Amino acid sequence: MNTSTNTSNRPPLLLIGAGGHAKVVLEEFKDAWDFQAVISDTSLSETQTAYFEAQGLEVLVESEELYNAFLAKNVTHAVIAVGDNEARQKIAEALLAAGFSFPNLIHPKALVASTAEISSVGVQILAGSHVGASASIGKHTIVNHHAIVEHDAVVGDAVHVAPHAVLLGGASLASGSLLGANATILPNVAVRANASIGAGGVVTKDIHTSGVYIGIPAIQVQS
Repeated sequence: MNTSTNTSNRPPLLLIGAGGHAKVVLEEFKDAWDFQAVISDTSLSETQTAYFEAQGLEVLVESEELYNAFLAKNVTHAVIAVGDNEARQKIAEALLAAGFSFPNLIHPKALVASTAEISSVGVQILAGSHVGASASIGKHTIVNHHAIVEHDAVVGDAVHVAPHAVLLGGASLASGSLLGANATILPNVAVRANASIGAGGVVTKDIHTSGVYIGIPAIQVQS
């Protein structure tokens, strides 16, 4: 196991997760961070690990001993590159207890208003996305490619705003929720419960019950 530390001017970072979102995070932020290793919760096949190995990274299976080895070498930052909100939150709680911290990863090609309130804990804002004036983003939330969080919109903790999804002005999305690709929440409409809005859905009125919502207007199809 290679637990070598940073030899460049880039700060060292552990990549937690080995799925598609992990590939995206690595590609987008490898010039800004010195990724030390990829940490998976299970052993992966050669095919699954081939991409990361081609990038010069070893894929390791998580364990307390492994994390302690990195901490001992002052590798204390981690990014949880896992798209699933519940899984991302659970991993964050465990790693926080172990002694890790979670820097924000904000791509230089994202547009973030100076008056936006962005949590300082584990926020990922990817290329092409836009966070507007006086908008708010909670910890461990992903704002994916070309997503828009308009002025005064509020996004909770451990939320995933998928590519090209839109929260219009004053809209809100509760912690743990998913706004699917190309889905929209209309102005001043609130998703007040942990809910998943399907791709292309349009939320036209407040949602107070957790579940899956699809369509235009979005209606609940699964509790």
